Amino acid sequence: MNLAQQLQQLYSEFGHLDGIHIELHKELIAVAVSNSAAKALIFLQGAQVAEYQAHGHNKTLWLSGSNSYQQGRPLRGGIPISWPWFGQLSDNPAAITGQLDSAQIYSAHGFARNSDWQLDSINTDNNEQTQLQFSYQPSAAQQALWPYDSRLQLEIKVGKQLQMNLTVTNNGQHPFSYSSALHSYYAVSDISDCEVTGLEQQRYVDINNPEAHSTQEGAVRVNTEVNRLYQHSRLQQKELPPIRLLDKRQKQQTLITSSGSHSTVLWNPWMNKAKQLNHFAADDYRRMLCIETANAGEDIVTLAPQQSRQLSLCIQPQPL
Repeated sequence: MNLAQQLQQLYSEFGHLDGIHIELHKELIAVAVSNSAAKALIFLQGAQVAEYQAHGHNKTLWLSGSNSYQQGRPLRGGIPISWPWFGQLSDNPAAITGQLDSAQIYSAHGFARNSDWQLDSINTDNNEQTQLQFSYQPSAAQQALWPYDSRLQLEIKVGKQLQMNLTVTNNGQHPFSYSSALHSYYAVSDISDCEVTGLEQQRYVDINNPEAHSTQEGAVRVNTEVNRLYQHSRLQQKELPPIRLLDKRQKQQTLITSSGSHSTVLWNPWMNKAKQLNHFAADDYRRMLCIETANAGEDIVTLAPQQSRQLSLCIQPQPL
């Protein structure tokens, strides 16, 4: 089905709904959502939330102005979905790498973020919240790399808060292991005026230097390249305390809560790395911070046949 046919089908199914607009951004189709509480932009490629803004607040998510919007090219910003591995495949545990053919070439963060998802339904009955359901199954070409019968479902709720529930199901006859992340890029006025709380006293590893383990003392303040994996963060507590991103210049904070995850990744490339990145301006590092809800490092998921696992994220902007 070509782009024109996809657009026609989406208009036929969803174009009549209040607050729903189907858009074409160069080669990529997106659903623009607007209701009495918030607005959002979600691309079918990767089922990727690219923009979210609750009314009365600044934009919560950062999206690069240098994106090419080409099919098969990941968008920089918003909330890409990493699956079935996080980061470079070679950096994942043997439980994941041992399942796959070492002679093949595997792109970073898997292939869910570069693939078109199926938009199954949109519910606009509640004027304060719009609910979208997406689904995805690896293509025949991807199954040659990932030989497991898998199905992903993503529920997105756009309202006063942004909620995402990612469910992975093993429909096959053999168990498999995976890592994943809701790779959230948060917008900030200037990284020098921000701090992150909620990770105090948590152990973390520097992903750029895996031998370097540290404990978080106080709030996180970014003034250099940061690429940290907070492993098993908040694992021992029944109720996972929230992470807060405080933007003092904008006088806004973002409350981040999650479930189904025992690892958190913080990333900002800073000045030198920013110059090496695709779809990233040289000074973009000052306007974003990734706080990723993840199953990464030792925190991987193994699914038995017919078993499912859900990874959930809730983002709520608040005044500071």
